[in-house]
Amino acid sequence: MYNTPQICAVKSFFQNATVTAISSGLLLIAVDRFLKVRWPLGRQITPSCARILTIVFFLGACIVASPVANLSGEHKSVKNVNGINVNITQCEEKSQYKKSTWIGITLIQRKKATHSLSCKSNNEVRQNRAVYNIHQHYLFLEKNHQEAGVAETSFSTTNDTIERSSAATDIPKDNHLKYAVRKNCASRDEKSLYMKRTTWKRKMLRQTLITFIVTIIFVSTVVIYQVYLLKLRDSYTYLQELDNHGAVTFLISYSLFFINCVINPFLYGFLDRRFQKIIKQSGLRMTGSLRKLRRRIIRK
Repeated sequence: MYNTPQICAVKSFFQNATVTAISSGLLLIAVDRFLKVRWPLGRQITPSCARILTIVFFLGACIVASPVANLSGEHKSVKNVNGINVNITQCEEKSQYKKSTWIGITLIQRKKATHSLSCKSNNEVRQNRAVYNIHQHYLFLEKNHQEAGVAETSFSTTNDTIERSSAATDIPKDNHLKYAVRKNCASRDEKSLYMKRTTWKRKMLRQTLITFIVTIIFVSTVVIYQVYLLKLRDSYTYLQELDNHGAVTFLISYSLFFINCVINPFLYGFLDRRFQKIIKQSGLRMTGSLRKLRRRIIRK
């Protein structure tokens, strides 16, 4: 499989160094977004500082991956396939380190760091978007309350008329209140604002609950996947020793992990308004194209 054992060691080194560097980069992005959300006017990570930290993280990843490269190497085993002994060479760990716990510990730490940093980065993006929406909402309300030159209205219960009282005397009467939908307009506006806030809170709680359930399912599949990896590392005949129920459980758990890795980004995306809008527009465009194609076929 490999000409020399050094090739396998180099391959293992770059594999671990790449994963560690990516995890460190995600951590840097998460910290930067956290600072922008919590302390927008405080000290931030500048581009020059980010470049220096990126180089430091890359060098640190090389240092972390060095022990794994020394432990990894060619592992040779003999398998009996249809009565024929076949020599199999795998680039996993050396034979003398087959029962070593260092590779398993490194594997768990690497996987845990990658998934935790990815979840943290996604959470920071959602928090940043939620804070931005709330900020824009209150700015809109404050702007409406501070408009200059808008006439004040008062309702009289004696003659059912609406009188105008405003400091802006140079504004024409037509620009003031023209229609009164209800007698108590202020209460109607407050009720509408209250309903909007209630609907927004209910929607945010529903999205948070869905995200929490999806995250719990994903974490559960990751834990089961890591447990099976440890068992497979300790015993290469673990799958052969399983009964039918154990084999079915293993295959389902093994498949759920990869299914979640593919489906979860789409689930998180459908909770975003902009993603939903883009999907809706794409669907309408595809439907319109199919209709045009159908009309052309019918005309021919």
